[in-house]
Amino acid sequence: MNRQAFRLRHAFVSSAIVFAAGAFLMAPPAIADDSTKFASLAPRVQFTVYEPKFTAGLSLKSVALGSFDPQAVGPTPGLCSKYLTATYRTKAKSSLEIIQSAACGDPGFPMLLVDSFKSKGSKINILTTCPNPAAVSDTDCQSGSTASPADLLKKYGETWINLPSTSVSPTTQIQLKTKGLTVQQIKKIVRSMAVARF
Repeated sequence: MNRQAFRLRHAFVSSAIVFAAGAFLMAPPAIADDSTKFASLAPRVQFTVYEPKFTAGLSLKSVALGSFDPQAVGPTPGLCSKYLTATYRTKAKSSLEIIQSAACGDPGFPMLLVDSFKSKGSKINILTTCPNPAAVSDTDCQSGSTASPADLLKKYGETWINLPSTSVSPTTQIQLKTKGLTVQQIKKIVRSMAVARF
C-alpha cells in the first residue's frame, strides 16, 4: 500500500472511531440508569420496589423516598412509614406518578370506573375522578355529567395494583396517577411492572 493510500485509510478509520465515540457519549441514558435509581432505594424500605419497563414515552424526572404523615398512620405505623414516588413527564403535559409502599391505603371513595382488566393475577380497575360531587356510591358517580369516563381519564386517572413482595411486607401496593394517558397505555404500564434490579 502506498503512503498516500495509507494516510487516507488511517484518516477514515480515525474519523470513524471519533464519530462512534461521540455518538456513544451523546446517546440518551439507558434504561439501566433508571433501574439503578429504583434499586438503590430498595434497601431503605420494607417492601419490594417495582419499576415500569414501559412508560408511554414519558421520561423519568425523579425517584424519591417520603415518609407518611404521622396523623394518617398513627404513632406506631409499622410497615407504613416510608413510600417511594417516581415521576415521569413530557413537554406535552402528559404525566405519570408511581407511588409504592407496603399495603397502607386504598382508593378514595367514590371514584368513577373507566375500565377493568386482569393482570398480575388479579382484577385491576382504572379509575378517574367522580364528576358528581354529591355522589355517595360508584353507581351514582356519573349522574348529571355529560363527560364520558374516557374524557375524564385524559384529565386524571388512578390505578391501584397489589404485587407480591419478597421483603418484610407481604405486599407492595402501587398507585398510578396519570394525566393525558389512554386506557391502553395504562394497561401496558401495569403489565410492564417488574422488580427493580441493578
